[in-house]
Amino acid sequence: MFFDLFSSGGHTVSGACLEPTALNELIPDWKTRGAPLNTPVTADKFAILMSGGGRIPVPVFRGMPIANHGNYVVRLGHFVQWLGQQAEELGVEVYPGFAASEVLFHEDGSVKGAHSIIIAILMSYHSSQ
Repeated sequence: MFFDLFSSGGHTVSGACLEPTALNELIPDWKTRGAPLNTPVTADKFAILMSGGGRIPVPVFRGMPIANHGNYVVRLGHFVQWLGQQAEELGVEVYPGFAASEVLFHEDGSVKGAHSIIIAILMSYHSSQ
């Protein structure tokens, strides 16, 4: 994995509502591994905000895309950093400070590697100019 900043997750500053099905399948023991999913969604409320300060409540039914009960509110930077740590424990090489410019493939279509750009050297060069 390549990250264009000096730490994995450093470029991810937003939050999200994470649906954990894929995480449950990928890392079933994520809770005991310290995944930063600490805020479960306990209620769903949706409203249309009016220009005069009022609001119109809209019912949220299970199965609607805005129904998030059972999901988690996360800070993506922390979650990506944790995922990077899990990948490294499995032997994946993570390169913070490098951006991948091109994926390289074997003839059978499997991934062989990547060309990279050394962001740290470019940043150092530009800051000294």
